[in-house]
Amino acid sequence: MTEKNSKYKEGGRKKLPTDKALRNQIIFRLKDDDYQLLFRDFENSGFNSISEYLPVFFLSTSHKPQRINSAALLKQLGVIGTELSRIGNNINQVARQANRMNKTGKIHPSVFSEFNKLMTEYLKSRRDLVKAYRAIMKNN
Repeated sequence: MTEKNSKYKEGGRKKLPTDKALRNQIIFRLKDDDYQLLFRDFENSGFNSISEYLPVFFLSTSHKPQRINSAALLKQLGVIGTELSRIGNNINQVARQANRMNKTGKIHPSVFSEFNKLMTEYLKSRRDLVKAYRAIMKNN
């Protein structure tokens, strides 16, 4: 019977290297308030499971492990992007009006230099936001 069994491969999943295997288990009890507090922190942390969260929590020096909540961040970035678009529309309206006034000679040239400076700052902010958004999308 042992000969027959030796012909077959062992089933199951591959053995992990000893340095990667999770062989230690800790079991502890908490009061209800402490459990609620810990579970609320876990839910706000962005981790997928409490088993993933607890080692980071206990081994962290700050005891406040957090992951970025991608959905909330992307939603907020969307709000910021919308606001930047509105600002861009307002800038265009101001530029059109300034050009009309410039044709009639009713505007001082320093207004245009100030406008160009502000427009440059706006475009830099918009570029930085787009870079941050793309980096987040790439990592998700």
